[in-house]
Amino acid sequence: MPAILMPGIKNNSIKRRMIAMAIRTMIINISIMFDVS
Repeated sequence: MPAILMPGIKNNSIKRRMIAMAIRTMIINISIMFDVS
């Protein structure tokens, strides 16, 4: 995904979407870890 690494105003929405997905996956992984333990 080289387009996302390039700086630019057009990529802001893509960056926000990727950050939101990463935060969601982190929260899901943390909740799964707590459920297992």
